[in-house]
Amino acid sequence: MTTSAAPLSPFLHWHTYLLPRPARLILVVSALCCVSPCYCADTGYQYPPVSSSGKVGALTPTALPARDGSLDHWDAATLAAATAIRSKDPASEPSFGYDAAILFYTPRDPNSLALLPIFRKIGDMLGAGTARSGMATVAFDCERGTKELTICHDLGVSHYPTFMYLAGDRAVVYRDSDPVTTALVGSKDKAAGPAGASKLPYMVKFQGNWMYGEEIRDWIVVMRGLGRLERFWKRNPWVAYWRR
Repeated sequence: MTTSAAPLSPFLHWHTYLLPRPARLILVVSALCCVSPCYCADTGYQYPPVSSSGKVGALTPTALPARDGSLDHWDAATLAAATAIRSKDPASEPSFGYDAAILFYTPRDPNSLALLPIFRKIGDMLGAGTARSGMATVAFDCERGTKELTICHDLGVSHYPTFMYLAGDRAVVYRDSDPVTTALVGSKDKAAGPAGASKLPYMVKFQGNWMYGEEIRDWIVVMRGLGRLERFWKRNPWVAYWRR
């Protein structure tokens, strides 16, 4: 013998009686347009802001190794060459043969300093710096010098710590926002998430919470996988044949 669940109280569906369907739709759209999105993340965890004066702090930079385990330390020239941020035609510039997950930080931020060893462990887990992984984990000190600070501003780094994923061959387009959400919230930066939209189509910003190392690791794995999938669709001759 089977029994059916008791019907829910009409009180739980009060909105269906007070508001007709078109009015409910208008109410939802109005709320989306007027209220800033929360993205299920606290934007207050990203601090401090990047210096806007064009001058670096009074810190004396120490010599950084080019590579520390699985973690690379890039200078301004290397980052500029990898991103082609200064080029009017990035496609014509020599490209890197690997992707890069980049942590933008500054030594004056204690959160960044605490995150560096975690980021190094993530690189170890993913085999960063090896041909099989196809990617590198990079730490970039935005306030090491004026050149570094300038390129961080050019790339849209506003707070520390900030993560970005770079498609080294610039053949992958990361769509961090869509026209509908952008129209609803009023700007592409809000549509992308708390960290804002990327300045380059082949770079994407991490919009999650940096306090969870597993979240950072999973995001890197997903971005690398999306890049491999898009390259497969673009370069595979069988796929190109069937898409004619």
